[in-house]
Amino acid sequence: MSDRQFARESQALLRQRVKDGMAALKDGDLDTSQEIFTDLLEAQPDLAIAHLGLGRVFAKLNDPHRALEHFQEAQALKPDLVPAQILSAGMLGKMGESEEAMTELETAIALDPSASAAYLRLARMLKEAGKSSEALEALREGVLHNPQDVRLRMSLASALAQSGATDEAVRELTRVSDIKPDLWMPHYQLGRILMRQGEMDAAREALDKAASLAPDRAPVHQALGQVQAALDEPAQAVRSFERAIAIKPNNLRATLRAAQARSQTGRHGDALDMLMKLGPKARRSGFVQKAMGDIYLAMGRPGDASECYRAAILNSPKLQETHPELTTLAEAEVPADAASHAAALKAAIAEKLPAPGEDGGARRGAIRARLAARREAAAG
Repeated sequence: MSDRQFARESQALLRQRVKDGMAALKDGDLDTSQEIFTDLLEAQPDLAIAHLGLGRVFAKLNDPHRALEHFQEAQALKPDLVPAQILSAGMLGKMGESEEAMTELETAIALDPSASAAYLRLARMLKEAGKSSEALEALREGVLHNPQDVRLRMSLASALAQSGATDEAVRELTRVSDIKPDLWMPHYQLGRILMRQGEMDAAREALDKAASLAPDRAPVHQALGQVQAALDEPAQAVRSFERAIAIKPNNLRATLRAAQARSQTGRHGDALDMLMKLGPKARRSGFVQKAMGDIYLAMGRPGDASECYRAAILNSPKLQETHPELTTLAEAEVPADAASHAAALKAAIAEKLPAPGEDGGARRGAIRARLAARREAAAG
């Protein structure tokens, strides 16, 4: 065998071993993957791709320090290995080194302006650091270099919607749907934006499409039911909410909305039964008590409605803290005119008790802000 033929066969064997290691990593067989890459590095310590593979194994094993060592070694051996830059940034981020991580991502982008994963990670880190406008610009730049990248365009649409640029967000989501027509998420996101804008017919069309593409996604059916309820289609709304509950049985918001929609169709008893089947803790919550109060009021039982509205207030510490006047109203003696009292209670809490999860975005934003502040304090 000639030296040239031997070299070719050796290279082919090496490539196959690397593929085997990557395949084992993809399948979650970390022991086999680690063994393959370790053997490769013992035989050839300057093999950058093996350092990259072994680093990924340690990343999967939640050992960012050892992972980073191998990613940085891969970079040293092959400075233009962009995946090593991106993966190094991920480990630095886990270790709280946000500034270094962002520098790595900027280097990766400079080496390969089409590296979509680098733009996505950089935008996420900028947003977590409270730099939303810079995150938005990173995503715009990423889309400029990767116009067909669905993940980038979806992230850009989300960032645009959060910044208030809803028209641009709608255009991005429409473009994603053109690029990948069988993807449910852009239709779902588009439907939610249109719903918030009050464009209910268009929202229903988008959510109908999302539901046809993702019949097993509870949030899609839940959003569709919400739009149908707003369009005064309670029977269709009931079906959509019940599909959401069938997929995710502990979905409190869908259960509440399904009960409300049933009540709209005149099935007050069924609506109450649905809420009574909730666990004791959920049933005592202000959200559920308010919904039960609304149903009792629709049934012409103002006394029962008042009891529920009062419980809705008294079982909501945050509501009492922010609106002490409601506590006074709930604890006052019930007047002889039960109907007027129930109507007054309902009106008083109608705008002040959000549905469960509706303030989730604000809570998540606050949590992100606190985490960013902690990282800055630790770095300082």
